[in-house]
Amino acid sequence: MPRAVRVRPREPDCAGLTFVFTAFPGLLLHAGLLHDFPYPLCGCDACDTTWQREADELEEHVFAVVSGNYRESVERRDGEAAVWYQVRYPNGSSGGFSNAITVPAERLAAAKPVLRRLSSGWRAWPRRTRTE
Repeated sequence: MPRAVRVRPREPDCAGLTFVFTAFPGLLLHAGLLHDFPYPLCGCDACDTTWQREADELEEHVFAVVSGNYRESVERRDGEAAVWYQVRYPNGSSGGFSNAITVPAERLAAAKPVLRRLSSGWRAWPRRTRTE
C-alpha cells in the first residue's frame, strides 16, 4: 500500500508537494494541483538509471517548486482542455504538458480558478524565520 507525505507552506499561493512512496519501487512527486512526476520514470532494466541520478533530478524538481519556478495552467487547445506545467530547473531546462483526460473533471474544475489567480505561476516558499 502506498504511503504519502504532504508538505505545504502556510501561504496559499505556494505550490504544495506530496511525496508518494510506491511499491514500484519508487516515488511519485505530486506538485501543485494537477501534476504527478514519477521517479524513476521507467523501472525497466534496459533504462539502467541510477538512484543517484534519480535523486538529483528529484532534488532539482523540488528546488524548482519551492523557489517559485513552477507554474500550471488549464487552457483550451483545439477545442479540448490541456493541462500545462512549466518547471525551470537550475540548469535552464524546462517542460511540458499533460493531457487533461487523465485529470478527474472535479479536480480540474477546482484547480481552474486557483490557477487563473496565479497567472504568473506559484510563488516561492517563504523562508523560515529563526523563531518558527
